Order: sequence, then C-alpha cells, then structure tokens
Amino acid sequence: MSSFSEFIKTYELRNNRLKGRFLPILENIRKKRHNYKVKAIYSLEDELKDRFYLLKFINPENKPKYLYFISFILAHQSSDLLVFIARDLVKRVNLLLIQYPLKAKQFRLSLICLKEIKNKDDFFKTKEIIKEVYKELKYKFIKITD
Repeated sequence: MSSFSEFIKTYELRNNRLKGRFLPILENIRKKRHNYKVKAIYSLEDELKDRFYLLKFINPENKPKYLYFISFILAHQSSDLLVFIARDLVKRVNLLLIQYPLKAKQFRLSLICLKEIKNKDDFFKTKEIIKEVYKELKYKFIKITD
C-alpha cells in the first residue's frame, strides 16, 4: 500500500492544484447519505488538456483517511441531453457520472465521469477506459449533429 501512497504523492507534487473551496459530493448508499468533502483537486497533465483531474476526498468512514478518484470532464457545460447520451456509455464500464463545478467561483456545472482508484494499476487502466468512453461519446455527438 505504501507504493500507492508514494505514487499519489508524486502526482500531487508534480501537478497543479486547483485553488478555492469546493462543494462536497453527496451520495446515497443503502438509504444512508454519505457526504464526501473535497480535500484537493489536481489537474493531471495529458494530451487532452484540462480534462483529467485527480480528486482527493476525506473518507467519512476514516479507513483509509482519503479516497482518490480520477475524473474526466466530458463536457464543460452540462445539459440534460448530454447526461442522457453519456449515461449508457458510463454505466457499461462502471464509472460514475456527476454534474459538478470544478472551478470554485463559477456556477457552470461540468459533466464529469469518475472512478475510485485504489492502486497504481487502477489509475492507468481507468485513464485508458475514460479516453475510450470520450471517443465514443464524441462520435455519438457528431452522429447526432449530422
């Protein structure tokens, strides 16, 4: 487990941390509401600029202390149509789909897919899966507009 924490620390040091306070994410699990407070958000360097982020949440159950999610912005401005189209693609590969404002002072909601990562391999696998989902979603948008 120490190798994963070292891996995360290198990403935290190497990448840009977004400034500001962020809203918590609420999730209902077995009719119980869990409040995940955002500790930090890091912008990950990639060929798809300003799309990949590493989210660090405070775990409400305290084991482990922090939860890490890799996230990807599918659309910078979300809409019901985008959610409807992306929902099936995201469910197929077990990703979560949320509408969340990543910029602290903006009220614009981005459409984000995310997945919890627990080890180094999950990080790279999830990143590739998300890229594939984005390609499929982009293809669907082009198909609709034509």
